[in-house]
Amino acid sequence: MITGIKLHNFKSIYDLPDLKFGEVNFVIGKNGVGKTNLLSAIELTRKLAAGEDLEVAVSEIAPFSIELFTQDSSSSSTSIALYLKDRAGKRYEFTYTITLASNGLVISDEKLALWENNEFNEVYVRKNDNFAARTENSHKLSEIPLGIKRGELALANYENKFASKVASMISSFKVLWFERSPHPYRVRLHKRDSLDLSNLDGLVVSLHQNKKEQFNKAVHIIKQIIPEFEEPKVTSIPPPSGSGQQSEDESKARERFLVYWGDKDIGDLSYTLSGLSDGNLRIIQLIFALFDAEGSSCVIGEEIENGQHYGRIKTLMEVLKHLSVKLNVQLLFTTHSGEILTNISASDVIFCSKDERGHSCYRRLVEVVDIPMVKEELGREPTAKELIDFGVI
Repeated sequence: MITGIKLHNFKSIYDLPDLKFGEVNFVIGKNGVGKTNLLSAIELTRKLAAGEDLEVAVSEIAPFSIELFTQDSSSSSTSIALYLKDRAGKRYEFTYTITLASNGLVISDEKLALWENNEFNEVYVRKNDNFAARTENSHKLSEIPLGIKRGELALANYENKFASKVASMISSFKVLWFERSPHPYRVRLHKRDSLDLSNLDGLVVSLHQNKKEQFNKAVHIIKQIIPEFEEPKVTSIPPPSGSGQQSEDESKARERFLVYWGDKDIGDLSYTLSGLSDGNLRIIQLIFALFDAEGSSCVIGEEIENGQHYGRIKTLMEVLKHLSVKLNVQLLFTTHSGEILTNISASDVIFCSKDERGHSCYRRLVEVVDIPMVKEELGREPTAKELIDFGVI
């Protein structure tokens, strides 16, 4: 779970000193103020923690490397810090810096610290090619060799129980860049050892094969929201022949799957998404992602209200808040929906705007407005929508 974030010189964000996250978080603001950039910083960190190369990971959010940095900044370094809490309640600080060097982007600084005795104590510190880490029986840092590329995080390579824990936590975050209008008859073959969990079919295969009880619960919940929903069928295809003798585990890892989406008008085993609107696809992908997430993980996405009938949003919000608590999964979404804001509290909202220099700023809504004044006027706690309607932002 992410408890806070700090960013410096990242895209439109010149300086974000300390933004706290709760269990439910909705980022609001006008188009173009930088809501997505906050999610992109987390997505970039997730990819790097999973072992992806820096140039490849950055290319998806900044095709030209210089776009990674704030436009009017003279610095060619960006810093990202995540504050995290695991399922057992242990707290961590993970910080790294990306620098544009003469030979391309590199990780120039990196640090992992663990909260102990009312302060963060360093687990390891990296400065360019130098690496120092605490020994097993001491908190003192000692220099040790670490053969990693400068375009990789030490976090993804260092064999240490704390580093492995934090790398696993971050890489388990589910960032949903929802697919829009997928081809209705596009068949994808999914391999067990390389499932794409940002893809709806990949989530379905993961749950169906690894957490069948959770799969069934997800299907049940979706049917409560979308009564016409038909459970997808997952079909296993053996590994290709001619691959030689393999152990049972190797053969299982190479297993492939097809996902069939039933459509009553076409037949139960016709692969089609033609009956699923963009709004329904978002709900289905979101619910499957929540049930596939690990405890104390985070599900992140953009504008879950797109394509939804306003009358369905209230039900969706009730389900999301319930599942967030029950499954112990953090939520972080952007939104423009007044219906969503009507159904969440002001403490769940992060307000994004731009300052006079055009840099993105983020503050909890409760830090922006005079809550007691609005509460006195209404005679009760205001919703996020009521605070906006009062014209306070």
